[in-house]
Amino acid sequence: MKILIVDDDDNSRIYLERALKAQGYSVESASNGTQALDLARHSPPDMIISDILMPEMDGFMFCRQVKEDERLKRIPFVFYSATYCEKDDEKLAMNLGASRFIVKPMELEDFLSIILEVLEESKKKTLSVPESTKMEMEELDQMHLEALTRKLLTKIHQLEESRKDIEESERKYRAYINESPTAIFVATGDGRFLEVNQAACRLTGYSTEELLRMTILDLLASGKGDLVQSRFKDIQRNRRIMDEVELRRRDGGSIYVILNAASLSNDRYIAFCQDITERKRAEEIIKASLKEKEVMLREIHHRVKNNLQIIIGLLNLQGEYSKDAHVASLLGECRNRIKTMASVHEKLYRAHNLAGIDLSDYIDGLIGTAFISYGTIAGKVRIEMKIEDISLGIDTAVPFGLILNELISNCLKHAFPGTRKGTISISLRVINADQLELVVADDGVGLPAGLDLNRTSSLGWELITGLTRQIKGKLEVLKDTGMAVRITFNKPF
Repeated sequence: MKILIVDDDDNSRIYLERALKAQGYSVESASNGTQALDLARHSPPDMIISDILMPEMDGFMFCRQVKEDERLKRIPFVFYSATYCEKDDEKLAMNLGASRFIVKPMELEDFLSIILEVLEESKKKTLSVPESTKMEMEELDQMHLEALTRKLLTKIHQLEESRKDIEESERKYRAYINESPTAIFVATGDGRFLEVNQAACRLTGYSTEELLRMTILDLLASGKGDLVQSRFKDIQRNRRIMDEVELRRRDGGSIYVILNAASLSNDRYIAFCQDITERKRAEEIIKASLKEKEVMLREIHHRVKNNLQIIIGLLNLQGEYSKDAHVASLLGECRNRIKTMASVHEKLYRAHNLAGIDLSDYIDGLIGTAFISYGTIAGKVRIEMKIEDISLGIDTAVPFGLILNELISNCLKHAFPGTRKGTISISLRVINADQLELVVADDGVGLPAGLDLNRTSSLGWELITGLTRQIKGKLEVLKDTGMAVRITFNKPF
């Protein structure tokens, strides 16, 4: 069975084609009555389904032509329309010889059921076939004219309502643009202003008439034109840009704005500008203040380091004058502890970031100082280090450095007596999101038998335990081979 579909709406026509083909029908289609009449006369279909409102020849005239043709008048003709849906329209359609009059939209299942019913009636020859039109030609012409007039008046009314909606939308748009506190510019692709609001005039100091004779390049601070033109080209790829831009005012002053621009069409853009001049000035003041404070803080670290160096120098002099080797040794240990603290301030003084110091470089310096202080012979003690990329602030770095200094000093003093050689291993790692682990171990002679570190009167060990508590750490002594100390402490934030 072949069905001819006539509809000027592509989507509607394609939808019906697919639906009918899915039911096994052969389908031809046309976009107006003239084209459909040619197809029908060339190869008569088994059914015609036609819209009414179409160009060149509407559905009513098409039906009339079909029913006046001896070869075509017995073909079932079904009207399917969303525009002509009144009782008078249906009456005209049936008087012209239509088999059915269906108003869009309709459920597909119901529509297909009607089509099948009409085809069955046609096959059984129970479908009425007009030998001649049921009405006089003049009356049909009158009804056709009235139908067209009704639809024309309806269309005019719809267009009038649309015009009112457009005018209301335009009014709201103008009100929004003009009353907006944000400066708004509408420009062409080459930057020529097509429209500006009052906020844009207040921002730039120019009148509306002056701005409409200008381009965005006329407002840009010198040397910024190429940059902004490049950014506007980005809109074509990304549809939107946001940037900080310096603009020139009419009075010669400059202002900073956040420029938020988007594409309206291929050659039209809209830009919203928010004045951030005060914010930029405040940022500059804050930056200058921070720079000043940074310089002062570096100077403080420098002076603290210098003062500690003076104390170290005094301890050196005192050690040279001392006749007692034990006293000289104690003074040397005090000197190393002060050097450890001075080293922290030196690192911070030279660091790019005053918030913390890199521990890897810091630990290298501590080891070098300790080796020199205890006169360790080259090759006697080997150092193994596994230090992760960790930095500490001064509040933690100073006690951490003193702890590490004491642990390394203990290894150099006690682990390798005489000509004994060995290795000191130092490990610092992050063990979870909140904690660090320091392990200092040696493969030396280990602790003397019966020594209880908890009851020792050693100043160095008291410093280690006290400073561990200060950084809220946990101290463990491991005695497998030689001596090993593990300290876990909270990672500072």
